[in-house]
Amino acid sequence: MKNVKQAFFCILLASSALTTPIHANEMVNTSSISEDENDFYKYFHISKDEVDKLTEDAFQYADQAPLVSDKDQSASRTTVGTWSLRDGVICVSDAKLGPVNYGHAGIVAAAPYYNQTIEALNPSAGAQAVGGYWPSREDMQGRRIYQCGVIATSIEQDQQAAIMASQWIGKPYDWRSTLTTTDTFYCSQLVYQAYRLGAGYTLPHSTPGVIFPADLLHGGATELIYRYEP
Repeated sequence: MKNVKQAFFCILLASSALTTPIHANEMVNTSSISEDENDFYKYFHISKDEVDKLTEDAFQYADQAPLVSDKDQSASRTTVGTWSLRDGVICVSDAKLGPVNYGHAGIVAAAPYYNQTIEALNPSAGAQAVGGYWPSREDMQGRRIYQCGVIATSIEQDQQAAIMASQWIGKPYDWRSTLTTTDTFYCSQLVYQAYRLGAGYTLPHSTPGVIFPADLLHGGATELIYRYEP
């Protein structure tokens, strides 16, 4: 792996001094983030080492976990181990800032947002429907990328999660968003809320008050349906 990858679009960017919008195909200036990391760790009572271990453990698991068939092959138009376009599939990538890997997450969108994922990107962009197959996106270059499905839900529940996520397009980004907040979002919390409110299913998380992208990859709640390793 590269030592330093593109900046993560998930939790800490909300506190950085960004002055121009950032689109999915652009790099992010991370020079102002380090000062605000301490606020993040204090806010959630977690250390940098704990975040890095949580994420790396999840990615190591995802690197070795068997790939399973998606729930609905006709809807996803895929074979085992290929990118799924089925509504509500969870997408996760790694994303490093210096030595710490925070990851990024999104959810495959429902109509009319065809071939898009809904993601809470950064403070300037907020929640957006972003087009493109993740491995081909410029902002995803060099990242490990995964898709997973929630084991306990039905195809219909997953679709409702995707529809719920679409209702939040344009909402602001804030890493201080809680696990009940629906007026602001960060990336993995948007996925969490989509499933909690849209599908009626609460995804497990390892740290009180916050859900990391890594939490979406393991814990017995999800199963891996796609893996890309650069």
